[in-house]
Amino acid sequence: MIRRLRIVALAAATVAMASAALAETDGERIAKILTPAIKSCWTMPLPPEGQKALPFSVSFKLGLDGSVSERPVSQKEPSSDYERLMIASGVRAILKCGPYSALAASGLPYEAWRDIDINFDPSQTTF
Repeated sequence: MIRRLRIVALAAATVAMASAALAETDGERIAKILTPAIKSCWTMPLPPEGQKALPFSVSFKLGLDGSVSERPVSQKEPSSDYERLMIASGVRAILKCGPYSALAASGLPYEAWRDIDINFDPSQTTF
């Protein structure tokens, strides 16, 4: 059974939860490592007049050394050019901030952080 970590990355903020498949303490440690890194690399594009920036998710896999081993992908097909830009900004942040060697050095089991899902929530950002 593959364990998949789900982390909620808020633009302004905090990363929330780990999946039930992981011990809560492992999920919290993983979130504390990933949140500041990805948050510092994410530049959200300003939404066009009258358009709201919606949350989106990006999944990616990490290698044993914490490097991104597969290109991050969104679980959702973008419905607009702006949504496409938003998703691309999340993918860029993940790639730019890697490798996540702090995870490799954390002592946490690789299976706990190999597969990551991140939810970016633009509503937590002020313009």
